[in-house]
Amino acid sequence: MGAANHKSSKRKKGRSRTASFRRHDKKYAKDIDQILDSLTPEKIEEIAKAEPQMHLPGEGRYQCLTCDRYFMNRNALTDHMKSKQHKRRYQYQCQYKSWLHLDTEAIY
Repeated sequence: MGAANHKSSKRKKGRSRTASFRRHDKKYAKDIDQILDSLTPEKIEEIAKAEPQMHLPGEGRYQCLTCDRYFMNRNALTDHMKSKQHKRRYQYQCQYKSWLHLDTEAIY
């Protein structure tokens, strides 16, 4: 009866660093400035006239322009519109537009 090897039975503390980076990349959403740059009037018209795209959720029909996310059906999109995440992003985007306007006035 020898002593058990406790090193192999102990749980690892913490996770590897690469796993946390992968998890962060998976949850990454576009930044506000990237979304605003992509929302020119020409691109909004293209989105409205676009044909169904098979590689996107819901064939690209149900898109939240504020968050730049696609949804499977209209119910999922309306639930998203009621969520805190969407409301916060929309509010921040409105503030960012006003800050952007003030910055351009200061330059000229």
